[in-house]
Formats: sequence, structure tokens, C-alpha cells
Amino acid sequence: MKVRYSMREIPKKNYFYLLVLSLITVALTIMFFDLYRNYHNNNKSFISSKLTIVNGNSLKNLLIENSVVFVYVDDINNTDDNKVQEKFYDILKEKDVVKNFVFYDNTNLKNQKFISKKYNIDIKNKKMILIIEDNKLILRQNIKDDFENKFTKIIDSIEVAND
Repeated sequence: MKVRYSMREIPKKNYFYLLVLSLITVALTIMFFDLYRNYHNNNKSFISSKLTIVNGNSLKNLLIENSVVFVYVDDINNTDDNKVQEKFYDILKEKDVVKNFVFYDNTNLKNQKFISKKYNIDIKNKKMILIIEDNKLILRQNIKDDFENKFTKIIDSIEVAND
């Protein structure tokens, strides 16, 4: 006695359902990734997303490679003063010195120790701009109030240092 097995034919509509389900899965994955990325970027300060972020080791290497380095020190998660940072970034773009600036996160304990040991300054919970030339601290400017005047003074000193 021979038993014959016949293959059942799969209806064409099942292939269509599989295609639709696959497309929906890909679309949802892209949407969730985009939501996560936007959430992650919204919790960062404006200037940290525009400048190159460095830590202690990369700052040390940057100082070896460049004679003058401009460092913006701030908390990477501080979004309170994003409007101020946007104005500062616009000034940097206007003066064409964005490429000279790096962002240094002061929330990391190793980063705090590196700067405090090397230049004998406390950066914990402070916002400042440092100008370092030939491994020597040339300018340390705390940023508090009256930011526009201070920023223009700093930018003018940067233009003098670049010349």
C-alpha cells in the first residue's frame, strides 16, 4: 500500500499578508529608533550636539596635535540654557571658529580630575570656556550672566590667537 502525499497549495493572499506584516515591522522599527534618537538628543545640551565631544585622554591627544585648543566645559545633560548656547554657536559660526572648539563634559569624574590636576582649576558643576595654548591655560572664562559681551570678548581673543 502506497501512501501519496500531495503538497497543499498556499493561497496567494498569505504571501500578501506576509509582505504587509514585514513592511509594518520595518516601519515600526524605524519609528521607534527615531523616537529613541530624538529623546536621547533632547536630553543633551545644544552645544554638545554641535561640537566635538572630548574626554581627558582625547583632550591630551588634541593638545599634542594642536598648539591652540578652545574648550567649552559644561554638563552634557544640561538643557536649561540651550537658547544661550544657540546664540553662542551662531556667534561661533559667524566668526568662523567652530572648528577650533571642542566640548568637554564636566559630569564625568575622570574628566574633572584630569583638568583639575593639569591646570589646577575646579570644573565641577561649572560652565566655562578654556583657551589652552602649548599646554598652558591662557584664558579661563566662567559663563554666568551677560553672556553676549563675554562671548564676543572670547571670540575676539580667539581671532587674535588664530592670527
